[in-house]
Amino acid sequence: MTRPTDLAERIARLERLLDQLEQQRRAGRSVSAANDAPGPDDRLREVIAIIRERVGERAIDESDAIAMRALLEEYRSMTAELREQAAGVDRRLDELVALVKQGHKSLEALEGL
Repeated sequence: MTRPTDLAERIARLERLLDQLEQQRRAGRSVSAANDAPGPDDRLREVIAIIRERVGERAIDESDAIAMRALLEEYRSMTAELREQAAGVDRRLDELVALVKQGHKSLEALEGL
């Protein structure tokens, strides 16, 4: 059986992790760019550690639901960040393609002289 203090401690840890993620979202900062708070890897490790503490428990409690929410929020946040980075790479590739095309045209013009 879960002791009330264990439950309250797990819930407090999980809520702190969710609060940190929400504060970073509200500030409009990239999750990985925030140097003053734990990064996504650190938060994810802590959520997983909390989940591992519960492995083998027969009964689920409120902290298990919060842990699943925290895990999903981290996943969602990391996915959004990866999409943002992929879009940035795509923009840079488009710029490079345009530069290569321009360079090719310049080279053809020089060859025509």
